[in-house]
Amino acid sequence: MENRNKIIILFLLIACIVTVRLTSNDHDMTQMEKILAEGFRPMQEVLMQGTENLILFAEGVSNHPAVARENELLKSEIAQMKVEANMEREYYYENIRLRRLLGMREVSQQQFIAADIIARGIKSWDDTMTINMGELDGVALYDGVMTYNGLVGKVYQVSPHTAEVRLLNNKLGSVAAMTEQTRFPGVLEGIGDGSGLLQLIYLPHDAPVELNQTIITSGLGGLIPKGIKIGYISSIEYNPDGLLKSAIVTPFEDFDRLEEVLVVKFEGEVSP
Repeated sequence: MENRNKIIILFLLIACIVTVRLTSNDHDMTQMEKILAEGFRPMQEVLMQGTENLILFAEGVSNHPAVARENELLKSEIAQMKVEANMEREYYYENIRLRRLLGMREVSQQQFIAADIIARGIKSWDDTMTINMGELDGVALYDGVMTYNGLVGKVYQVSPHTAEVRLLNNKLGSVAAMTEQTRFPGVLEGIGDGSGLLQLIYLPHDAPVELNQTIITSGLGGLIPKGIKIGYISSIEYNPDGLLKSAIVTPFEDFDRLEEVLVVKFEGEVSP
């Protein structure tokens, strides 16, 4: 049996060599090549027919209605799995944001009302948003609105189930603020040029404000608690008369990416 297998392998090897030789280049066949070609022709035909049958079988399988339907089902299942994976990822990040908000609520003595943003202002200069909590949920006019990064705006309209919030980068969204390090007070308002920046205005020329100082709420007016972080001073601009200056403030929060917020009820100073 072993010798027979060796003979078959040797025979196939010779057949392959002959086939390569006969099909490699154009040349006149020798008498020996003609004899070999005639001898191996039946085997070549069998091998060729077998290859063609295998190709036709594979094509038939791939084009079979049942196989085609199964392929479509598999594609649909893969697409569904991708959608579910994306949703799981979104739930994961939402869970992180909500945990941060919950953690801030637990370490503070303030009363908070968690809310989702359900609409934004339709114009680029209209820096407002609508939240899904209203008067029946305890939201009141001029309540502060914040995230775990800091204050983002104030409530300016309230209905039973929703409330309108004016963001700080709105030109009309002013709030009483001060520097955390030197406790120097001022009025913070939005620049209103689409940059998202804020400005601490009407500062005396010699006011102790410096770059990178943190700006927090001052609590003046009794509407928004004292001590909520807002942003940091990124530049200082002097008025042409030289008597006053303004501090440009970059907010800690990106107002364009808000999703969940907390409405904060005024009950005194926020614990750092």
